[in-house]
Amino acid sequence: MPWQDQNPPAEDVVLALRMPERPYLRAGTVEVDRLPDGDYRVTSGNLFGSEEIGRGDDLEAIMRNLNTLMWAETKAAAMAAHKALTEMGDSPAPRM
Repeated sequence: MPWQDQNPPAEDVVLALRMPERPYLRAGTVEVDRLPDGDYRVTSGNLFGSEEIGRGDDLEAIMRNLNTLMWAETKAAAMAAHKALTEMGDSPAPRM
């Protein structure tokens, strides 16, 4: 899905997932796309907007953290997975 104001726009989407609604996590879509420099970008969004969660070159680590985030049973586990995604590389400040 092309998110508004995404720079650069997602052209090589590797994976798009629907996140389940949790008491501590908003429902939405998470998208992983490959950037021209070879890094992977993780973007989360819904009908109201999107934000970049993180970037990194290790797709396996990104997928492990996304899996943990999706199925976290506590807010602490979800926050830890979100923090791991934001700290993977050139990421914006975490907002959750």
